[in-house]
Amino acid sequence: MESRKQGIIDAGTGLAPARRGIVVAALTAALVLAAVPLAIAEPVVPTLTVTASGEVTAVPDTALVTAGIVSEARTTAEALAGADKAAAALLAEAAAAGIAKADVATADFSVAPVWSTRTGSGDGPARITGYSVSNTFTLKIRRLADLGPLLERVVAGGSDTVSGIAFEVSDAGRRRDEARVAAVAAARARAELLAAAADQRLVRVLSITEGTAERPMPRVFAKAAMSAGAVPIEAGTQTISADVTMTFELAPRAAQ
Repeated sequence: MESRKQGIIDAGTGLAPARRGIVVAALTAALVLAAVPLAIAEPVVPTLTVTASGEVTAVPDTALVTAGIVSEARTTAEALAGADKAAAALLAEAAAAGIAKADVATADFSVAPVWSTRTGSGDGPARITGYSVSNTFTLKIRRLADLGPLLERVVAGGSDTVSGIAFEVSDAGRRRDEARVAAVAAARARAELLAAAADQRLVRVLSITEGTAERPMPRVFAKAAMSAGAVPIEAGTQTISADVTMTFELAPRAAQ
């Protein structure tokens, strides 16, 4: 009877019960392993980042001039009256020179006490001896040929200081766009050179970042520097620049 039990097999699988259990367990383990996704690391995409500049040169055609007056008197009322008179004379000279009212703007206005200066031993506190009123204006000159004669007229008309002469290019926006195009072309050329040296090629642009451009510093003149005749002013040229940083995707060059 015992030998007959050992010889029993499953009619469906043709396997003995014990062996059939081993096969089922193996199949179950295989299915479980197949259901677990394999953690395959994504390939690292090689990149190249370069920075380049583009420049264009332009001749300024506009000037911004800051002209001011200072009035000192014993009282604030007297100082204000003197400042109003001097400012009116300055603005009249600007209008006579052809500067439109829309091109004149107040840049700063201030009233401050004037303190006594100590002499000798310096005993005693400083005291207020009067008041000073300062009024400055920004004038936009759209014809640079008028700049020198205008400075002389403004100073002769009562301006105490002329400062912050800054030259501008009226179509600076268009010129800066030209500089941006040149910067991108320079960045791509540099990237192609570096990629070729590393036996790589450029696939596509991943990012473009634009930098900031510096503005030219204004020139400053004082009243003492104004001599007879038109003041010689040279606008020169301005370099308008743009900086870009570009990142490219790389790939190996195809074998020749």
